[in-house]
Amino acid sequence: MESETKRILVDLATQGNPAAIATLLNQAFQPHEISVKVSINHNVLKIVLVSEGITDQTTLISCLTQELYQFKEIPFEKFKLHCHKKTKVTQKTNV
Repeated sequence: MESETKRILVDLATQGNPAAIATLLNQAFQPHEISVKVSINHNVLKIVLVSEGITDQTTLISCLTQELYQFKEIPFEKFKLHCHKKTKVTQKTNV
């Protein structure tokens, strides 16, 4: 990601923009094959990590902490972290 684009995203994330936070976290977690969803509800930042496999919790927390520190002061009272394993859904067809 270009440095100017990343700087803008970090500025938006610092202001509490969930789309910017999700973009930056998705970029950070991409090497671990983890997708990130971010939402805000009642001044609580909810981060959902979704992967097909099981990833070491220490690795997840370390990566997440490192990324969140770059935002300096995010305007949220609390954070909630959820981790989910992606399941494959098969479609039923009527014949």
